[in-house]
Amino acid sequence: QEPPSSPSLDWCYIRPGDLIDDKQEKEDADGDDNSDKKEKVVVNDNEEGYEVFDRPGSLFGGDNTTRYDVAAFMTTLATMDQKIWKERYNHKMPVIYQKNKKNNE
Repeated sequence: QEPPSSPSLDWCYIRPGDLIDDKQEKEDADGDDNSDKKEKVVVNDNEEGYEVFDRPGSLFGGDNTTRYDVAAFMTTLATMDQKIWKERYNHKMPVIYQKNKKNNE
């Protein structure tokens, strides 16, 4: 699909990498060894766990993005200062990838 051609229309297309679910299941630590009583809690430990690029890094995948990070980036775009948004993202198609965890350790 082609981007809108009207310069008077503000737009931004977000291009995520391969979408993944980034969930960790943590068991309720109540000290009981009864596995059928352990409660699983879904936790997402990403806080700005993504990077934004001008163009894709590879043509055939290999770069993942969590659904959580895509939603967080969309929220950031929707709530950021209008002037900054127009300078950085208006009429652009940024690519979002999950941060490389090896580099962040």
